[in-house]
Amino acid sequence: MIKLYYLVLINPEKYIPLASSRSPFILFITALVMSYIQILIVSFIPLNLSTAGTQGVTSILSNEMLLILIPLYEELIFRRPLKISGLHIQASVSLVVSSLLLVLINATGIRMIPFSSYHAYALILTIPIFLILKRFEWSELERQLQKNYNAFFYSSIGLFAAIHFNYQPISVQAVAIYLIYGYSLSFIRVSTNFFNAVALHFLFLLPFYFLNHFSGQ
Repeated sequence: MIKLYYLVLINPEKYIPLASSRSPFILFITALVMSYIQILIVSFIPLNLSTAGTQGVTSILSNEMLLILIPLYEELIFRRPLKISGLHIQASVSLVVSSLLLVLINATGIRMIPFSSYHAYALILTIPIFLILKRFEWSELERQLQKNYNAFFYSSIGLFAAIHFNYQPISVQAVAIYLIYGYSLSFIRVSTNFFNAVALHFLFLLPFYFLNHFSGQ
């Protein structure tokens, strides 16, 4: 199973069907264990958080609602479309559009939306945007993504890693860690289902939440 974990990384389009035929539970455990083994290896690389970065991470890890919303939010954007269909693409694009609209609202000062509420607002705003985008034709985009699937798969992982540098400066260790998380979540999404990816994402955040919670006691 470990070999299969890396085969999907090397050639997603070729090996995803093989991974999909295996036990979802074994795949889930494999991704979870392999993630922590790899993160343990890269943890020897120095990582320094800026003050702003530390505050951003702390606000996430101390908020129970964000602990639930962030996995759902990020999986909808980055992993939902990896099983290509018009519906999945529409859901992802709708959430991206709603997120950008909220950023614009904050930037213009029309209304300041606190970070703790941002993901909830974005998910709610996604619904009417999705209903609008649903009217458009998505078959050509589906075809192009399917044709260039490996590039799409790797781009999703790279973009997932990149957005997290709002919370901390770029470092070799941080990039490696987010790429590991991103790949493992993508692996579970394409080999099992969306909800398993959300569950794995939640488990990735949970230890940090408890560490942050008890360190504040």
